Amino acid sequence: MTAPLTSLECELLEAVVEQRENALAVLGDYWIEHVDEARGAFLHLNLGDNRDRIDLADEEARLAAFARTWRAPLLAAGFDERDLPLANGFLQWPLSMPADHPLDGDADLVRISPRYYRETRRVRESCDTIVHEGEAVTPRTRSRVAIKSCLHGDARHLLEREREIVSRFAHPNLPRLVGTAVRAQDPPCGPPAAGARLAIVLAWSGASMRDVVANARVHGRTLGVAVAISVGVQLLAALAELERLAFVHGEVRTDHVTVSADGRVTLIDFGMVRGGPPRAPGSRRDMISSPFVRDEDYQFRYFAPEQVRGVGFESPADVFAAAGLISELVANEHPVRSDHPSALDLLFQILQQELVVSPELPAAIGVSLQRALDRDPARRPTARELRDALIDGARWARLDIGPHVIAQRLVELGVPT
Repeated sequence: MTAPLTSLECELLEAVVEQRENALAVLGDYWIEHVDEARGAFLHLNLGDNRDRIDLADEEARLAAFARTWRAPLLAAGFDERDLPLANGFLQWPLSMPADHPLDGDADLVRISPRYYRETRRVRESCDTIVHEGEAVTPRTRSRVAIKSCLHGDARHLLEREREIVSRFAHPNLPRLVGTAVRAQDPPCGPPAAGARLAIVLAWSGASMRDVVANARVHGRTLGVAVAISVGVQLLAALAELERLAFVHGEVRTDHVTVSADGRVTLIDFGMVRGGPPRAPGSRRDMISSPFVRDEDYQFRYFAPEQVRGVGFESPADVFAAAGLISELVANEHPVRSDHPSALDLLFQILQQELVVSPELPAAIGVSLQRALDRDPARRPTARELRDALIDGARWARLDIGPHVIAQRLVELGVPT
């Protein structure tokens, strides 16, 4: 039976996870109580200017030997030995595993990986990646996260590129990278290609706006103008930051916009982003000049005309998609309408028909959004210009906008975030 973690051991592991400066002091306390009182006292005496004299080689060797004996259960659980490198006796990358897995919470696992990730439910899946809601688990804490992993080896470069891009963000409306992890292989899939188990871990950002809109529609309700503008202001703030960083998202739509319980909006999913690190040659994402990269017609509503034509796109395409999304939130109806939409129906409307924003919008706001839906990208405002226009329009219309408006509406609709 695995011995439970002591309180001092928990403190030591937390110090390792957080890289706190007092990690050696906690280790000294642990040695005094459980291992070697003389060694612990020596450690305490040398925490000052003589810190460089401390030799932890024997302790690291003990941890490394212990970790090697624990590889067998991890391999049996579906992890690959290539994904289990050790650094100073600890696993170099935290593990991600399903909740209630036999290894979940095992004290020995925690000792060699002070932080690991527990996958609680599947959120969404594409042809390349899968996203789980989960928890970052340390000996004393639990925090909600999103765990995004690749389904096959060919998708690894997509996830690595997304990790590099997201690591540059420091904006409240863009994802926050928590770390990198490796997943156990899903049993039904058979042996995956090398590296298919990479996962990136992001701070949890809430429910997708697609789910929020669907919830409102099911109950015969709408989100309304104030909520739509409140979401739009934050979304455009994210796009303005991307413009500053010379990135183009390319897939702005309701399932790539999330909202948390406190009303904070986050633009997610940077698999198609332009700019930043180059995509690997031959990537399926290199073929994005054609919109027919997936067979889900829903996404085509948000394409700008230049994307439909396959002539490339820049930041104005993101502004076009955001304007349509904001209008859609007002009354659950996108400017690109069709009773029985197919990809061709939607794309034809984008190319041939003038898109009209919701008539429920105040005049000044409607005019600004209409400009953003211009078929000529050169005539569209920038994300920052449109954001400022929405704020000014809301002020003139005496609309109360902000995260608190979104949060209140989520409570009224009973939307889980």
